[in-house]
Amino acid sequence: MSRRLLLPFLISLFSFSPFFLFSQSSDGFSLDGELYVKLKDHYHIRQNSDSKELPSNITALFSRHFSEYGIKNIEASFHFAKEDHLRRILRLYFTENDKKYALIKALESHEAVEYAEPVPLLRKSLVPNDLGANSSSGTGQWFLHRIRAQQAWDISTGSTNIRVAVVDDAVLVTHPDLAPNCVAGRDVALNNNNPNPPANSWDHGTHVAGIVSAATNNGIGVASIGFNTKIIPVKASNSATSISHGYEGVTWAANNGAKVINMSWGGTFGGSTGANVVNAAFNSGVTLIAAAGNDNVSTVFYPAGYNNVISVASTTTNDAKSGFSNFGTWIDISSPGSSIRSTITANGYGQKSGTSMASPLVAGLAGLILAINPAFTPTQVKSCLQSSADNINQQNPNFIGRLGAGRINAENALICATASTVPFDAGITAIVSPSNASCESTINPVVTLRNFGSNSITAITISYQLNSQNPQTFNWTGNLAPQANVQVNLPAITANIGDNTFSATTTGMINGNQNDAFPNNNSSARTFSIISPVGVQLPFIEDFESGSFSTNQWTIENPDNWLTWEVIQVAGPTTASSTSARLPFYSYSTTGQRDGLITRTLDFSGYTDISMTFKHAYRRYNQASSDSLIILVSTDCGATWPNRVFARGENGTGTLATAVTSLEDFIPEDQSVWCGGTVGSSCFSIDLSQFAGQPSVRIKFETFNNYGNNLYLDDININGIATGQPPVANFIAS
Repeated sequence: MSRRLLLPFLISLFSFSPFFLFSQSSDGFSLDGELYVKLKDHYHIRQNSDSKELPSNITALFSRHFSEYGIKNIEASFHFAKEDHLRRILRLYFTENDKKYALIKALESHEAVEYAEPVPLLRKSLVPNDLGANSSSGTGQWFLHRIRAQQAWDISTGSTNIRVAVVDDAVLVTHPDLAPNCVAGRDVALNNNNPNPPANSWDHGTHVAGIVSAATNNGIGVASIGFNTKIIPVKASNSATSISHGYEGVTWAANNGAKVINMSWGGTFGGSTGANVVNAAFNSGVTLIAAAGNDNVSTVFYPAGYNNVISVASTTTNDAKSGFSNFGTWIDISSPGSSIRSTITANGYGQKSGTSMASPLVAGLAGLILAINPAFTPTQVKSCLQSSADNINQQNPNFIGRLGAGRINAENALICATASTVPFDAGITAIVSPSNASCESTINPVVTLRNFGSNSITAITISYQLNSQNPQTFNWTGNLAPQANVQVNLPAITANIGDNTFSATTTGMINGNQNDAFPNNNSSARTFSIISPVGVQLPFIEDFESGSFSTNQWTIENPDNWLTWEVIQVAGPTTASSTSARLPFYSYSTTGQRDGLITRTLDFSGYTDISMTFKHAYRRYNQASSDSLIILVSTDCGATWPNRVFARGENGTGTLATAVTSLEDFIPEDQSVWCGGTVGSSCFSIDLSQFAGQPSVRIKFETFNNYGNNLYLDDININGIATGQPPVANFIAS
C-alpha cells in the first residue's frame, strides 16, 4: 500500500452491551437500550467493589418498570469509584428502545432518582484512509520533529513514576514497543484485569498508546513523546467499533494512579454523567485530555467540550488544520494528527489520522511536564501547554481563535515546567558556528546560551572542546533573563582538514550556584568539515563508485537535520554503474526543505570553455507534485553562493522527470529510467565558462522538496580547455 494511504477506516457507529449484542444507535448520539440512572444522595450503595451486582433492595426500587420497558438488568457501573456520588450512578439495560424517553420520565418521577439520561454514543476519533495529509512518510515520524520532541528530551525523558491512562477500546500490552512501558490495567467493560484486544481489529487503543509512550531509544519500532512515561491500559469497550464504557474507564483510571487520562473518543451528547465523571477526576488532580472530533464542524464534542477537559484539534505537516478536525472557540490546543505512525495489533506498526492521534500526543507531553514538576495541578499543566504553543494563525487564516492556543511545542512546554522548579539552570542549545564546512582552518565559535531557570543569570562558565583536545573555558557575564537566549562568541580555535567535532557545555556555576538540575540540557555538539582551499585540477569526475562523501571531500548541507543526500546501490546510468547519490524525497514529511551536496574545491584558474555534465533520474509522486534541482557556484570556497546556474522542476513535459509518476518508492531498476532514456528529460550540460580563472570554486547541487519522489545523481564530469600550455606534437616524421 502506498505510504500516502492512511490505514484507519471510519468506524460504523454501533456498540453492544454484554446483554444485547444487537444494541445500536437509532438517534445517532446515544446507545439504544441503555440509560444512566443516578440515585439521590441519601441512597448509599453497599457492595463489593469488584462486582457490578447491586443489592436486591436497590433493584427492587425499579421492579414495577421491568415488564413495561423490558428492563433486563441494572448494574453498578461505577462500583470501583472512590467517590460516593459516582457509585450511585447505575447502568440500566432494557429492550423497549422506542419507549426510551418515556422510561426516563418514569424514572425521574421516582423519589430515589436524581436523574436518568441516555448513555452517550462515544465514537473513536478516526478518519477515512483517503482523507489524510499527503505530506508524510509511511515510516517517518514527522510529528515528533514538528513539535521539537528531541529538544524536549534534552530537558526530560519522562519519569516512570508518572502514569498516563489510555482509556480506549483495548491496548495490546504485549506489543514489544509497549510492554516495557505498560503497567497493570483493567477491562471495565467485562470487569476483569485483561485490557488486551480480543482480535486484531481492536487496534485503536494500541495505536493511541504508542503515541503516548511507546518505548523509546530501544532500537525497534517507533519513538514516542512520552519516552519513559508509564501507560495504564484501560479497556473501556465490549465492541470493536465504539467505546461503550468510556466514563467507567475514566473513573477507574483516576482511582488507580493515573496523573493524565487520554480520551480519544466522544460524541455530540454530553450529559450529566460525563460531567460528573470528569469533574471528579479533575478535582482529584488528574489532567484530562480528549479528542475534538473529526466532523470538520464547530459543534461541541464531548468529553472534549467539558470545562475541565483539555480539548485537542488536529493539524497537518505544515500546521494547517487537518481537513477532518473539528474546530471552535471551545478548542484548547492543537496537535499533529494527520498521518501518525504508531503501534498496532499483531505487534505491528501503521499510520492513522484523526484527533484520536492528536490527543495522545498532548497527553504524552503532559506526562513529561508532570515528570519535571509532579506537584503541578491540571490547571498548571494546561497553562504550560497553552503558553508555550506555536502560533499557527498564518497557516489557518479562516480558523483564527478556533484552534485553541496554537500547536504544541514540547521543548517550550518543558521549559515552562522547568522554570517552576529550578531557580538556576542553563544550557547550550545550539552551535551557531562552526557549521557544515569551511575552507578556513581558523574557526570563531558562536553558541546559543539559554537560561532554563527562574532567576536571571549574570555569570556562568562555558566549557568548549574541539575533537579530543583538552577542554577550554570561557567566563560569560551579562544579564540573561529567565527563558531567554543569547549568542556567545567564544575564542578562536584552529581545526585541521577533514571532519571535526566541536562541543560546548555549561557545567560551571551560575551566579555562584550549582548548574546540575537538568544535565541533559547542558551540552550541544556539531560535526563540521575543513575543506582544503587548494583546488584540484580538471577534469573532475565523480561516479560515486568508490569512497564516501567524506573521503572524497564532498560535504552535505542538511538544515533540518533529517533525511539528506546518501550514496546508495541502484542500477546506474551505465552497465558499469552500481551506486549513485540519492536525495530521498519520497520519505520527506514536510515541504520546503533544502539539502545541498557540495563538491570539494576545484581550480578553474588554468582553463577556458569549462562545462559540467551529469546524469540524473527522477520521478514525481503524482501529477500535482514536483521537486526541484538547483545548481549554485561559489568562487570563495563555499563562503557565499551568489551564482545560480541551473534551476529545474518537472512541469509535465519532461523538464526534469526521467520516468512516469509512481506512488511507490522510486528506485532505478535499469538504465532506461535515467536521463536520455525512454521517457522524459534528457541529460543536462551546464556552461561554467564564466568562472574560468577562479582558483577556489565549489559546486552545490541543492534540492527543494515539494513532496515528490526520489532524485538520483551520477557521472558528474567537469572539464575545460587548458590555457597557457605548450602544444603537444601529434605527428610522425618521415
